[in-house]
Amino acid sequence: MPTRAWLREQYAQGAIVCSVCTGSVLLAEAGLLDGLEATSHWGAVPLFERFCGQEEAIRTAKVFVLGDRSEGQLPFAAMVRPRPYDDAAVARSQQWIAEHYATANPVARMIEVSGLAPRTFKRRFAAATGYSPIAYVQALRIEEAKHLLETTAAPTDDVGVQVGYADPASFRRIFRRSTGVTPARYRQRFQSMAGPKVSP
Repeated sequence: MPTRAWLREQYAQGAIVCSVCTGSVLLAEAGLLDGLEATSHWGAVPLFERFCGQEEAIRTAKVFVLGDRSEGQLPFAAMVRPRPYDDAAVARSQQWIAEHYATANPVARMIEVSGLAPRTFKRRFAAATGYSPIAYVQALRIEEAKHLLETTAAPTDDVGVQVGYADPASFRRIFRRSTGVTPARYRQRFQSMAGPKVSP
């Protein structure tokens, strides 16, 4: 395409090249955005899905808050990554819960894995991660529930059970508190954004 070659040539000669909205797609095609982050218009979501896959389309939509924002930005929010820290006992408990977040009484099990006294564990966990242990477990569970709602057709109550909530009402309440919408509404928003591909 002559336009892409012309843009590359202008840039090589020192021109400042910029765009707005979907113009970033042209800059990407010209190779001027390689290795860089850029934003685009929500209408470009199908393009991201086609070339990068369903999960990347949804991730991009969340990062740049693309799509319907009538219910606020909370549905787009994701768990904040804990800051770096140096506490081996807390790290052990985090590694364990990453694989066992659906376990009953997860905080008690995390304490066992850490080898610390309960009060000491809770204090050090909060200092290291910025989360209380139960808030951390709930955040992990909700992130996994969001993923399942985005990528599967499992009934919402089954999703709750898979991530550790035996009581559907508790799951829906905690999910809504975290995301601002019900599990069913969350699925509707993000599966429609990613297209009709859904598998159980």
